[in-house]
Amino acid sequence: MEYIRHTGFTLVELMIVVMIMGILSMLAIPVYVDYADRAMISSGLNLAATAKSAVTEYNTHFRKFPDSNSIAGIPDPQEIDSQYVKSVSIAGVPTPGTITITFKGSERIDDGSTVMLVPVDNYGSVSWSCTGSLKQLLPSNCR
Repeated sequence: MEYIRHTGFTLVELMIVVMIMGILSMLAIPVYVDYADRAMISSGLNLAATAKSAVTEYNTHFRKFPDSNSIAGIPDPQEIDSQYVKSVSIAGVPTPGTITITFKGSERIDDGSTVMLVPVDNYGSVSWSCTGSLKQLLPSNCR
């Protein structure tokens, strides 16, 4: 009697593979969404680097912080934008030299959400503290 040898996977093996893929995707999708939101915030902080330099330079020359983009010598707030950022503005609220990054909306980030970079004069250098409505998504060096 001759036996026919079948190659391939059984239904049980295929179901186990599908179950493992389902578990991995349940874990990976929330991590990816969180990563994407953090990348959006980081791109806004990178876009604000020019404003930080302008505020620091202004403070070095005049020993005070600027109250607007034009005083700091950078473009108007709406001209500093990107795929994720609506504007980067320098204002005198809550303290002079505060840089406010306003974001465009996404799935988890509301349209108009902000991150504020508040300068602190250390008598010769400027350090920055971060605050705003997206504090939970800020990079670790900004929390």
